[in-house]
Amino acid sequence: MKHLITIIIIIIIIMLSLQCLYGQNAPKKEGEIVVKIIGHYFKTDEDNKITKKISNRANRPSTVFYLDKNGRLLEKLGYAKPHSNDLKRIDNFTTYQYNNLNLLVKEIKFYTDGEKTFYRGYESTYNYNDNNKPIEELKNLHFGDSVSKKINYEYDQNGNKTKTIFESGYYLERLYDSTNRLKIKRQVYKNQLTWEYIYTYTDSTRIGNFTTYHGDGEDYTKDEIVRYNNDNQIIEREEIYTNENGLDTKYKYFYSKEGLFEKTEYYERFLSHQKDYHIVSYTIIKTDGLSTNRDKTVVAMINKILQSDDD
Repeated sequence: MKHLITIIIIIIIIMLSLQCLYGQNAPKKEGEIVVKIIGHYFKTDEDNKITKKISNRANRPSTVFYLDKNGRLLEKLGYAKPHSNDLKRIDNFTTYQYNNLNLLVKEIKFYTDGEKTFYRGYESTYNYNDNNKPIEELKNLHFGDSVSKKINYEYDQNGNKTKTIFESGYYLERLYDSTNRLKIKRQVYKNQLTWEYIYTYTDSTRIGNFTTYHGDGEDYTKDEIVRYNNDNQIIEREEIYTNENGLDTKYKYFYSKEGLFEKTEYYERFLSHQKDYHIVSYTIIKTDGLSTNRDKTVVAMINKILQSDDD
């Protein structure tokens, strides 16, 4: 009898361990609001010139977000693996959990084994200060031997994020002007400055002068130019190399009349002396399930999810 009880206990422990590793075995795909990211790129001919032919003619999404009616993210699905055009199969999905203050407290990402089984890739938990600002992220990686990583955040008296501190010996630092606009963003590794943005502003533009300080003979500079509409939404982001020839890029952002993010276009030009950009790809953002009046708060939450930025 004792041996039977021991066997039962061992079986229970194994089942709990597997549940911890694999968690749910498929995404739930539940949410009142569904946002699909549908990407297309323009194909090139045998001379590597852009044609009018586009990819993904079936309009399959590469990413799908499931949100509740208040715009809170519940689940995110990713289709296909990097460098694969097969958008029929789910490659990964992420679930999100909140506390009674609607603060994100846990994020779990699952990956597929190539078939129908999903396993945990990582699990992040978040801790907050008295002002409901995240001050600590604990990330447990489940690839092979489990590894834990910690990220800490610091803020100034106005609630602006001033530091993101990583365990690996480096941190990101942000400085702000008297109106709480980002003035400087830089990375420091083992007390040495590695790169830095210095920002200036006009009424509708932010210009970031970027410089690297690696000291390896390959340092470079570039300008990041961000343009805004009258509602302070980003409508264009351009990066231009200033001390050497590089790949200049430009993104254009489009919104509905209610301010909902609907489309991006991506452009490139090789070598800064070229005058004109050429379009490389574009992305359609299709949102279903919003109420007819499209509450501004919900629209803003959706846009924030889709345009998350480390600034």
